[in-house]
Formats: sequence, C-alpha cells, structure tokens
Amino acid sequence: MTKNFSISEFECKGGNCKMTADVKNNVFKLAEQLQILRDKVKKPIKINSAFRCANYNDNVIKGAKHSQHKLGKAADIVVSGMTPNDVHKLVCEMVELGQLNFGGIGKYNTFTHLDIREKKSRWDYTKK
Repeated sequence: MTKNFSISEFECKGGNCKMTADVKNNVFKLAEQLQILRDKVKKPIKINSAFRCANYNDNVIKGAKHSQHKLGKAADIVVSGMTPNDVHKLVCEMVELGQLNFGGIGKYNTFTHLDIREKKSRWDYTKK
C-alpha cells in the first residue's frame, strides 16, 4: 500500500470480515496520511486497530455506534519511542500546518486515535 504499511495491518481483527471496495479506498487514503506521519517521525508506527466490521466493533469491543473504524477511516496507533501525548501534539501541529489531513484526533493513555473524517473533532480520553 505504502512504503511502510501493508493492507494486513488495517484488516479487522474479528476474523472473517471482508473489506468492501469503499472501505478499501478509505484504508488507502488513511495509509497515505499515516505514511506522511511515519516519514516525519522516522520511527515505526504500530496500528493497534484500524478497520472494524460492524459485528466486531459493536458486539466485541463495544465501540462507538458511528465509529470511523467501521468505514475504514480510522486507526489507533502507537509510535515507537513517543508518548501518545507527544503523538497527539505533533499530529495537531501538522494538521494546522496543512501537512496532514486528519479530521478526528483523539488522545488516550496508551494510543492515539486518528481518522480521516471531513469535520474537525478532537477529544481527550486520558485518565489522570
């Protein structure tokens, strides 16, 4: 897909889920944005979760009803050697500079959520 990301990293962890053409198209767009981030940080990026079929999202992990993951537009990532707070800050800066196109950016204790939705959405679900 890109220099550092393969389609298998974005597949649903639920098992027998298949990506539709629309989902695959979204995953490619998401991977392109993640590759820009990867080129900037020059460190490996682990994708904890990306595409989730409706069954896996709704019934297994109890994700958000209208999750961007179900559309193939979201990834929860960890950047090697960076805290989620550092990743969040860098991505927000890159978006403001027009270097990245992530509409949704969420900060969590152990990962950063990034998605390519059209509208801007920011949240902080870190527990202090």
